[in-house]
Amino acid sequence: PSASPTENCYPTASKIRLISTTGEYLHIFEFVAKDSSDADLTTGKTAEQTSTLSNNDGSYGPANAVDGNSDSIIHTKKGNADPNPAWTVDLEASHEVALIEIQNRYCGDTNDAAQNCLGRLSNATVELLDNQDIVVDSKSFGDTTGVLVPLLDFNKCVSAFNSCLFATLCTGQNLTP
Repeated sequence: PSASPTENCYPTASKIRLISTTGEYLHIFEFVAKDSSDADLTTGKTAEQTSTLSNNDGSYGPANAVDGNSDSIIHTKKGNADPNPAWTVDLEASHEVALIEIQNRYCGDTNDAAQNCLGRLSNATVELLDNQDIVVDSKSFGDTTGVLVPLLDFNKCVSAFNSCLFATLCTGQNLTP
C-alpha cells in the first residue's frame, strides 16, 4: 500500500547526531542526509563533535564531514579523552530525513575493505533531533567491517510495506504497490 496523503513516511529533524556506542573513534570522510526527493540536507552545514584528534580542527574537525570533499576526514578521540564520541550536524531548519549515507573511512586503501578501520563505525547510532534537541527517531548500524558506504533508511512507509510482504497475514488490504 502507498502512504495516505496525511501519513508522514519520514521523520522530521533539525539536527542529526552520530554516536559511537562502542567508545571507538568516529572517523569518516563524508556524512550526507537526504530528503525524500534525494536533496542533500547536510553539505555545507555547521557541525560539531565532542572531541578532535590532536585538537587539529583543520585536519580532523567536524566540518570536514560536510564539506563535500571525500579526501578530508573527521576524527574524534576515544577512551578517557572521549568515552562517548559524538558528531552533530545542524540542518538549520526542520527537514524530513529519508536516508543517511556515510562515506566510511578506511585505513590504507579501498582494496583492503575488511580492515578494522571500517569496523570502527560498527553499531554506531544516528539520532534525528527536533529543534529542542529531543530525539525523534534513531537507527543503528550493524557490523560495518568491510562496508565503505553504510546507509540508514528512515522511510517508515516502505519498511512497513516490506515487513507486511513477508508476514503470514497482513491486514487483508490489496498489497499491490
